[in-house]
Amino acid sequence: MFSKTILSLIASAMLFTGSVAAAEPVRIIFETDMGNDVDDVLALDMLYKYQDAGKIQLLLISNNKGNAYSAPFIHLMNDFYGWSGIPVASSPAELLPRQKEKQPSYVEAVAASGVFPASSAETFDSVEKYRQVLAAQPDRSVVIVSVGLLSNLKRLLDSAPDRYSELPGRELVARKVRLLTMMGGSFDGQRRREFNIRIDIPAARAVFGRWPTDILVSPWEVGGQIFYRCAALDKIGYAAQHPLKMAYASYLPMPYDRECWDQTAVMAGVEEPAKWFGLSSRGEVEVDEEGRTKFTPAPNGRIRILQTTPGQRKKAEKYIMKLVGQTPEKYTNRKEPSGGIYLRRQRRQKFLPPLCVCLRRRRNRRFLLIFSHN
Repeated sequence: MFSKTILSLIASAMLFTGSVAAAEPVRIIFETDMGNDVDDVLALDMLYKYQDAGKIQLLLISNNKGNAYSAPFIHLMNDFYGWSGIPVASSPAELLPRQKEKQPSYVEAVAASGVFPASSAETFDSVEKYRQVLAAQPDRSVVIVSVGLLSNLKRLLDSAPDRYSELPGRELVARKVRLLTMMGGSFDGQRRREFNIRIDIPAARAVFGRWPTDILVSPWEVGGQIFYRCAALDKIGYAAQHPLKMAYASYLPMPYDRECWDQTAVMAGVEEPAKWFGLSSRGEVEVDEEGRTKFTPAPNGRIRILQTTPGQRKKAEKYIMKLVGQTPEKYTNRKEPSGGIYLRRQRRQKFLPPLCVCLRRRRNRRFLLIFSHN
């Protein structure tokens, strides 16, 4: 009896002090074509929420969109969500495929609006930063979530040894990366030329053919049947001005619901995929001259395709809207009135004047709050 009591006390103490180790955060690199579709913004919002919850460690955000406002927009998002230390990288525009631009793009509409402070953070070269970040990680620990073009990943595969690692690109990926999840392609028999593939066909062929780790593909037809509902934006009320809401309103005439192509790739990289999706058998993917993709089952193949049922789609849709609707843990209002501060308690704000002495009562407990201009 005594020994059982002791063991029970020890177990309780371990739980109370956090000695029982939680699951280690997933090490994530996010590869995005920020400025094309607004689902990239929603996907990035989800990653910040996962980071808030300790489910991931967001190592790098790499951009493959040749828009001068893409990287500034990502820095702005980092600052807004309270994660300004996450490095941002991009490839030179001349190394990326040229695309037709919607004028103005939502990244320009938000970053050039003057509503949010401009960031002074540095933007690095994507491949150099990839190599630096990967070299510093434990072997087979990194998950890359790619929701845009595959241009940067091809450059990474082709990269030469450098000061960060003596390994060439493909060998460095094989050693450090555990999984690549990506939004790309279409496999429902409609011969669809999906955007992320057809814009840079050589890069898609290189990644599908030479990538050395397992790949989970979220195709057009999966995210295309899961929607972020415009009405959910009205429930995001923790900020008077919000870059996600501004980007969404700038992308297409309101109101509209938007497909969750990129969000499904994020979920597959962070969550247990089988919890949300079905999975094909293992196989290989070919890309034809026009950017169409074909999956062929192969026992030793590295690639699996996400699949969904109506019930799974409904469940994923509710989850995405709930996660995006959460208030970020590290959110701070950077447009505070001069000479005062904001009090924060359980995600609620109340502005106090520049000089005040307040006596508050909450559940028979009193708090004396004194603030000055400084």
